Amino acid sequence: MIALSIRQPHAWLIVHGIKDVENRTWATTHRGPTLIHTGKTLFGTSAERAELRAWVRRHFGVMIPPDDELLIGARSWMFWNRTIRRASVTSSTA
Repeated sequence: MIALSIRQPHAWLIVHGIKDVENRTWATTHRGPTLIHTGKTLFGTSAERAELRAWVRRHFGVMIPPDDELLIGARSWMFWNRTIRRASVTSSTA
């Protein structure tokens, strides 16, 4: 099984079934179960995350937790069972 490190809040969106596409610069032949691990840093700036939260709320009716409630980096190893989740890779293009 492989794992991907994904910055918050994108990791949260994936494990909650809201984000179903993750773009990478490389292709993979892997298909099937994949572990999602929270990255060491948050995505973008505070303003960019606020814009993402507003967009997700408008389009999906879901509220992403505040930054201080999202597990990242050094804190994530303490909560292994909460920050490692399974997803499935179904296709890849490069």
